Parts: sequence; C-alpha cells; structure tokens
Amino acid sequence: MTNTALVEPRADLYAFLQGFREQVNYVANHKYDDETAFTDEEFQTISPINKEQFNELYTYCDPIIVGNGHRYVHKKDLLCFLCKMRQGVSDEFLKVIFNYSSRQSASLAIATVRQSLTLRFSPENIGFGAITRQEYIANHVTEFATHLYNEIPQEPKAIIYNDCTYLDIEKSSCFDVLRRSYCVHKGRHLLKPAIFVAPNGYILDIQGPYFSNAANNDANILANRLGQDEDVMREWLQEGDIFILDRGYRDVIPLLR
Repeated sequence: MTNTALVEPRADLYAFLQGFREQVNYVANHKYDDETAFTDEEFQTISPINKEQFNELYTYCDPIIVGNGHRYVHKKDLLCFLCKMRQGVSDEFLKVIFNYSSRQSASLAIATVRQSLTLRFSPENIGFGAITRQEYIANHVTEFATHLYNEIPQEPKAIIYNDCTYLDIEKSSCFDVLRRSYCVHKGRHLLKPAIFVAPNGYILDIQGPYFSNAANNDANILANRLGQDEDVMREWLQEGDIFILDRGYRDVIPLLR
C-alpha cells in the first residue's frame, strides 16, 4: 500500500508535465502562424510591416512548383523571412526563434518565400512594368526636378536617377565567384545592384545584383541593359527622357543619346 501511494502521484506528475510540454510545443509551433497572437508593438519588432500589410503581402505568396508537387508558404515562413530582412540575423538564430526542425529547414522556408514573392509581388510592385510612364511622370517627377533638369518644363519628361550601390558579402569558396566579387576600388568582396530612382524617392527598378569586378562597372551594366532587344525598359523609355548620372557612366553617354 505504501509503494502504491508513492507511484501514483509520480505518474500523475509525469502526465501533467508531459501535457504541459506538448502544450508549450504546440504554442511554439503555431504562434507564428497567427499574427493576432502578438501585440502591434511585438509584431513590428519582428516585422518591418504591420499586421494589415502582412496579411495583404501573404495573399501574394503563391505555391512554388517543385518537381511533381508544390511547396507552400505558411504565415510562419513569411514572418521568418520578414524578420531576417528587418534584423539581419542568421538562419541558425531563426531556427531557434521560429522553432524549425533544423537550420536547413529555416533556410528552405526563407528561399521559398523569396521565390514565391518573385513570381507575382515583385513584377506587380517594382520595375518598369509595374507603372506606366504617364503615372510615373504625374506622381513621381517633382516640379522642382522638372524646372531644374527639363529645358522645356511645359513638356513633362521622365526624370530618372541611376546609380549602383554595394552589398558586402562573405568570401566564397568558389574561386571564380571569389575573383569576380572582389572590388579593387573598395578593397573587399561585394555585389552591385543597379538602382533606378525617381526625384521624389520612389524606387522605379532594381537590377542585378552584379559582380563587382572591373567588367561590371556602372557604364557597362547600363549599356548591357539597354542592349537587350526585348526589354521592358527600352519600350518604357522615350526620346527626350532625362537620366541623372555620375561620372562612372561617362562611357555610356553616346548610347543614351
């Protein structure tokens, strides 16, 4: 009788702890699939957008075709992707925070979200195909820029600032990538996105990223884009449009003219 009295409470305690553990695991696994589980302040600490914008962005997360099946994007995956964009933390850290089974699972989720948003969200919201020339001039070419650069202000023209920026990357184990990503001018390994910006700050297009070796200088990058026959950019631009460039583009000026 004494032994039975000792065993039963231990069994009950074990069952209680096991149930508590399962509940904690359930909450950890499903909390990030429900944005309402966070306060507005907590959510914006994780994500660069608010809950309403998050739900709108999630409607763009179409399934990715993989082999004979599909890979779906869950809300936790999208929130993990946005957290990485905002905080710049490692996939190992995201694996722990978002309770993925492994670092590879977290990396795969991030890659799936990126591929999904590339299908529909990016083309519909950024690039020369996302806005008409008339909308661009009416909404993003400021009156100040028109009077400063346009010789005939009464005839509106598209005014575009174009330049390349740099993204620091780690040294690659592939020698070809290692060599082509090294920038002699900056003295480190970089990638170069080409940015097209309106006078009011609206980002019209982002191209690349390109390697940062000498073959990919600013002029060559723009000349390569203009040299593509079937390109939305060439169809979008018209004679008389104005490019604002620095000295790095001097070799492409004849082509622009």
